[in-house]
Amino acid sequence: MVHTRDLKIAKLLQHAVGQYFHQSAAGLDIYIDTVEMRDRRSADIYYQLGLSHPLEEAALRDLHQKILAHIPPLKKFIADNLNLKSIPKLSFHLRLHAAL
Repeated sequence: MVHTRDLKIAKLLQHAVGQYFHQSAAGLDIYIDTVEMRDRRSADIYYQLGLSHPLEEAALRDLHQKILAHIPPLKKFIADNLNLKSIPKLSFHLRLHAAL
């Protein structure tokens, strides 16, 4: 059963990560779908591609590497904007819909 604290932290992280990618990483055409807390120290961030992004494997790998390069400034952004005792480990996962 999911703890209420984890749901609150996930909601805060989803908003902060979405805000970061909207403001600071304008070149990345993604949006944050959901954030799930695995435990207190780990967060799984599921993102989706924008409509203009190609679905080729090389392009997806390149985009994921760009997202991973944004993790250190993203952690700083979270630390500056959220009042958390510790920043969880952030893991990004691509989520594709069945309609694609």
